Amino acid sequence: MLKLVEEIKKSLEGKTFERFDKKKGLSKLQEKVCILLVAYLARVTPKSQKLIEEQAIVAVESAKLVNGLLQIAVSRSWLNTSCMILDLSQMIYQAQYYKQSPLYQLPFIDPNILKHFETKKRKIVTIKDYLSLPEAEQRYFRLSNV
Repeated sequence: MLKLVEEIKKSLEGKTFERFDKKKGLSKLQEKVCILLVAYLARVTPKSQKLIEEQAIVAVESAKLVNGLLQIAVSRSWLNTSCMILDLSQMIYQAQYYKQSPLYQLPFIDPNILKHFETKKRKIVTIKDYLSLPEAEQRYFRLSNV
């Protein structure tokens, strides 16, 4: 589990991680669920098949819980809370950490490729920018590990 935590921290380089560090009062199970959910959002795949299966369960159940929370917040007219829950819901459904580049939604994008999207010659920030590239450049990014 410690290796997974280190992989998550590495993949989220420079992101706010103070909330992820071990908190007092969490049971081992709560801590494991937290780690698996953050790993899912950071698109870090655990090495163990058992952890991969558990991560999938955590993602599915988290989506259900977030939907329930949203229904409660909307029924009580809690606008601010509803907006935060919608943000969390988007994170879970898109498997993307908060304010991460939307390009990570593309299956072949990783941090190494993303570095080449913003250069002196080009600035690709959105999926629309990527799709506006010539087909040859799109293919280059899809098929290479740059």
